[in-house]
This record gives sequence, structure tokens and C-alpha cells, in this order.
Amino acid sequence: MADEINISLNVDVSSGNFRTSFRPGSISPDMTYVVSSVIVQNLTTTITNLSVSPNVVAGGYYWFQNLSTSTSVTFDPSIKVNSCASTSPGTASPFLNLRPGEYALGRCVTTAFSALVVGTATTELQFGLLSI
Repeated sequence: MADEINISLNVDVSSGNFRTSFRPGSISPDMTYVVSSVIVQNLTTTITNLSVSPNVVAGGYYWFQNLSTSTSVTFDPSIKVNSCASTSPGTASPFLNLRPGEYALGRCVTTAFSALVVGTATTELQFGLLSI
């Protein structure tokens, strides 16, 4: 087993008397080869298909991060990511809403994504897809 990648997650939540933790540990996927697409793409309020390398295949991992450093109380600009390519609003349903600085990681079943900015600003989305 090749373990060139190690994925770990720890979530600790504390608010008043409420406390919880989620610590599932780490995983090291078997990787005989890696094909990846890692990019930063500028987004606006117009839905845009994300630029993914044509060599990437579904079944690996994705990560997305909203690179905005805004401290707006309205969370402007947030980014909605759709799990399909789309060229017109209303034809895709977002599965992620990333506020400034937020990120997401998960298992990938597609390589076609689109995204748009919610709010008035433009911002950059960093994302990566790993085919393993």
C-alpha cells in the first residue's frame, strides 16, 4: 500500500454548556498513481464551470477553499459549489456554501463542478481533485 497521502479530521465544538467532538482518526488511501488538478479560480456572481484537468477521473478526493479574507457580517462573499457543470443559473443545485476562509474535503463522484459568488464581491476559490 502506498501512503503518500494522509487525511485526518478533528472537529471540536464548544458553545456555552454544549460540547462535542468528532475525531474519526486518519486514513491513508492506497495510491498507485495520482492524477490531480489543483488550481485557484477567480469567481463572480455569474455561474462558472470550474477548470479541471481532462486527465482527472471521478472516484478520488476533492477540496475547496474560499480564499476571501473578508470579515463582513453578511459573510460576503460566500461561494456556492455545484456538483455539475452549468452555464445558467437555476440549472444546478449547490452542495457546498463556503463562507470567507472556509474549506471542505470529501470523496468525489464527479469531475464536473461549477460555482458562483453569493454577495456583491468577487473572490477566488482554491480547489483540488485527486484521482486515486
